[in-house]
Order: sequence, then C-alpha cells, then structure tokens
Amino acid sequence: MSDKLDIDLSAEMLINYELGKSDENFTLGTASDNTLLASTLVTQARQSLVLLTRELDPKIYDTQAFIEAVKSLALRGRRSEIRILAHYPVKAMRRGHRLLHLQKRLSSFISVKKIHKDYSEYNEAFLVADQQGYIHRQDASRFDGIANFYAPIRCRELLKTFDDIWDKSEPDPELWQLKI
Repeated sequence: MSDKLDIDLSAEMLINYELGKSDENFTLGTASDNTLLASTLVTQARQSLVLLTRELDPKIYDTQAFIEAVKSLALRGRRSEIRILAHYPVKAMRRGHRLLHLQKRLSSFISVKKIHKDYSEYNEAFLVADQQGYIHRQDASRFDGIANFYAPIRCRELLKTFDDIWDKSEPDPELWQLKI
C-alpha cells in the first residue's frame, strides 16, 4: 500500500482517479467537495453503494449529479445493491428528497432503513462504493472529511459498522405511507 498524502480536491483532477485503483486521500471541507466526490465515486461504481447519514444531507445527496449516478448504478444490473441508513428518513422525504423518491421507484435495488435507536448518538456519516472507495466524516453535522478511491481495508471497517447497524435497523413504516 502506498503512503497516503492529502490532495486538494478539484474537478479537473478527479478525471485521473479511478475507483479501485487510485490510492490517495482527499481532504474534504465543503459541501461542494463532498458532492463532487460522492457523485464521482457513485458514477464509477459498478455494483454496490452503502450510505450512512443523519438526514440524507440534501446539499450532497439531493443533487442532480448524485441522483443520476445512483439511478445509473441501480439500473446497471440485477446484482446492483444500494443500501441507505438514515436517522430521519421521513423528515427528508417530507422535504421532497429526490433520493427517497428514486428509492420508491427502484425499491428492488435501493433499500432504506431508519437507524435503530441503539445508535441514536452515532454521529458519523460515510459512503462506500463497490467496497473500494469511501467518503467518511467523523462529525455528520460538518462537511470535513476524508475520501479515497482505493482503500479496501478502510472500506471493510466502515462496512462492518454499517452492517452491524443495518442488521438492527428496520424500514421506517412512515416512509411508505407518505405520498410521492
């Protein structure tokens, strides 16, 4: 594994990075940094996406680029799997979050669960694409974070956390009662 170094994020630079191959850390500090990296990682994903978030961060996950990337991933093949954990999915749906509208249309590929009350104090946010690349924010209320296109060991750690929470969590019945 190569030594990690922090690299300033720019849209032009991302053209040279490939999910599953490029092993450098990106330091994120703004919503636009997160949006650009999330959309790029999901666009390059071929099979899976997991997302753990408090309120589905609309500045990141309710953007046209991100929604299109998720839709493409979901429709890429029958093995596509997108799993989302959120503390407040109903709140996001009431605000008209496009990702949840997409989930209702593509429920065979996109699953959403409300985070179990045992994890109510968990305040990290992360995204893992194809078990290879990730974005991680230690504090979900801030946009500061780290991302990497190829960090399978770190991704396994994040996926373990995700799966532990996923297994205890359930779909929010209120989410299905809301009209699109």
